[in-house]
Amino acid sequence: MLDRLPRTSPIVAAEHPELVAWLRVTLQLNMGVNAYRARRWAECAGWYARALSGWMDLGFDDRAFDTLLRVGDIAGKADVPIDEEFLLALAPNAARIETRLGDGATLVIQQLVREAVISMSGRPASADGLFLLWQIAKGARLAPVLASGLAYDVAGDERGRRLLSIIDHLRAQLSLAQGAAQADPDVLLDEEMILTAYARDRDVEGGATRYEQLANVEHTHDEHVTRQMLLATGNSWSAFMGLDDLRSRLGDRTVLLSMYLGAVADGRMAVYMLFVTSDEVGVTVIPHDFPSSVIDLGGLRTTALGLLVEHARRDVADPPLGRRMVSRDAEDTLQAYLPGLLGHISERLQEFKAAGRDHLCIVPHGPFHFFPFHLLGAPGHPLAEDFAVTYLPHLYLLAVGRNQAANPQPGTAIGMGFAVDDRPALGPLPEAVPEAHEIAALFGRQALVEEQATEEAAIAALRDSRVVHLATHGRHNVDAPAFQTLYLYPTADSDGMLHAYELRAGAERIRGGTGGSPPRASTASGSRGRRR
Repeated sequence: MLDRLPRTSPIVAAEHPELVAWLRVTLQLNMGVNAYRARRWAECAGWYARALSGWMDLGFDDRAFDTLLRVGDIAGKADVPIDEEFLLALAPNAARIETRLGDGATLVIQQLVREAVISMSGRPASADGLFLLWQIAKGARLAPVLASGLAYDVAGDERGRRLLSIIDHLRAQLSLAQGAAQADPDVLLDEEMILTAYARDRDVEGGATRYEQLANVEHTHDEHVTRQMLLATGNSWSAFMGLDDLRSRLGDRTVLLSMYLGAVADGRMAVYMLFVTSDEVGVTVIPHDFPSSVIDLGGLRTTALGLLVEHARRDVADPPLGRRMVSRDAEDTLQAYLPGLLGHISERLQEFKAAGRDHLCIVPHGPFHFFPFHLLGAPGHPLAEDFAVTYLPHLYLLAVGRNQAANPQPGTAIGMGFAVDDRPALGPLPEAVPEAHEIAALFGRQALVEEQATEEAAIAALRDSRVVHLATHGRHNVDAPAFQTLYLYPTADSDGMLHAYELRAGAERIRGGTGGSPPRASTASGSRGRRR
């Protein structure tokens, strides 16, 4: 009847388009309810998919969220596979849902993906379907931002500038260097634990102390910048890569390993690893013998796998004895984790190498963004001995339309020694400058060290170089990732603190407006992955 309305009652259709659209979506939802009661799961998912999209188009966010929960109810109750319908319901709207409905919707979507992956892993599954699901779970709302090429406009953001002014004032009162993250001294959790959890179920602090006030305002600014970037995409639909597109981007030397942390049907946690080459795709599932539950540590939310990452990082940071690359405990850990993280792919590494595939590109998930995969392997023979190991934070960075031309400079090395730096908590790094000179010589260039290592120089390096080596201090900020900081040489025009949000603001400068490839950044890690 509604389909015939423009012909039978053109005046009503023209004068009341939103009412007609509301009636259509309401009917679609009710058809889904009828199909649910009849246990026709595939039909139900299809109707809910239409209703979900319709509520989003009308701006009825509460009803869209309710419909999303209904889709989740299907995933939990269906006794027949509905994976294709699930993908149709979720994939096109994932970015819009997360942007508009917030963190609550993100958690629902991640749980839906988790259930779908478990369902698909119990039978021969489509690699394309898993690949799409993992993209939904691992940053769907970021893909439209990356696709848009938008930069954050600091100068044009009045509220953002006002928040930064408050932050600077609070830091001055606390005698902190601008941009330095400072934890409340009463908090006992150390950096390794905080970093590998990297997700805080965070209520706003009471504001009784300046530390709490600073944490609140930084968190507010971080959320504000993120939302500004997401909304600037114009309510964009999700952007995904297909496997064929990805394979065409890899070349003959690359093996891409895309990780997903999920569970198997019996409730155990599992590592899913998809490997992709230019002519082959495969999936391995590695169950681990601990439950897939969330662990709460003083407001930090992590999992048993997050604790494993924390343990490995702690072992790697321990000083080795003699000529070992890492400590004996770290050697044992890294050898055991190779099959535990790569599964049967670990048995094919030499086959890949013999075929000339000497580049492993790893797309991590969750706490494994901070895991040293390049150190996995037998004692004294890590993966980095046989392969160039790189890390890709988001798959869409390989999408068609990006990275069409090589950056003009092969590599830039930047080093800061901090021998005479009086900024708080920035101790000397005696190896940083020699390390930068050594790396720069590999590219036939001069290193940028000490007073040459300015914010402007770092941004130019990120814009023009294929590889950037940074040997300097940095600081994490768990509550407000926009304030992750690199410490560089201060000048009359800059404070020497390069924040993450400033890099996003300079995105066009970094890309150079030419479609050039973004640089790979190596860290000042030597061979052990030591953090600076």
